[in-house]
Amino acid sequence: MAEKYIKQAFTLAEVLITLAIIGVVAALTIPTLMNYAFERQAVSAAKETYSLLSQAIAKWQVDGNCTGDSANCPEVGPPVWPGGAPPHNSVAIAQALVANLKGSGALYGPSSAEMTAASWIPDTATFLDGSVRNPDTLEPILGKDSGVDGDLGLGSYFALANGVIVKVNGMNWVYNIVFDINGTKKPNRFGKDQFAMSLYTPNHKSTNPYYYRQWGPMGGVCSEDGGNVCNPDDGLSPMAYVLAHDKLPDLKAMGYPTSP
Repeated sequence: MAEKYIKQAFTLAEVLITLAIIGVVAALTIPTLMNYAFERQAVSAAKETYSLLSQAIAKWQVDGNCTGDSANCPEVGPPVWPGGAPPHNSVAIAQALVANLKGSGALYGPSSAEMTAASWIPDTATFLDGSVRNPDTLEPILGKDSGVDGDLGLGSYFALANGVIVKVNGMNWVYNIVFDINGTKKPNRFGKDQFAMSLYTPNHKSTNPYYYRQWGPMGGVCSEDGGNVCNPDDGLSPMAYVLAHDKLPDLKAMGYPTSP
């Protein structure tokens, strides 16, 4: 009986070969599974945040008697051209939204020192096309503004209770919202864990999943300025792409680096 069991046993070489095969398969499949898990989590969080912010904006519009056209909301207008400066009311808008959301911190029109001290805001961020920079306030990425362009007063930042970081920026009756679904955690890249939406564009008078250019580099992001109509299918407006396709834009297919 003992000889029978010995003959049926695996040799050390066979065990090592089996373990090596398992290791190779794991090395090939685990990154794919991790990327898939990240994407599903990112898509779910982006859609949830977009919904939360849209609901807060809708409540703000009802309170301001400007439902359907954010440009008519008291915090955005009324228009003062000609004869006065354009409104820079991101602070008032952010405060109105925070009042309708559960938050854990806020910076309204912060100074450079206040921005530097905010450990809950990512230090740097990456555009959709993979370019990295210390972001200015009026750019479609969320990170600490160094203040060198003097636009800090045109933006406000706040954190939601679930860890999402939100930036409200804009001027001239057009305001954007950029949010990072996992706060300071990497990759801090537009189209992966950072997304944008607007309160108003010429083509969409209220909440929409597009960005409206103010100034500065766009890094491959579509901007609804000058009457440009962004395409929800090309990935250049990641929030619109997520809503339309329930997945993140394919950076490799777009010709952009996939890392970070």
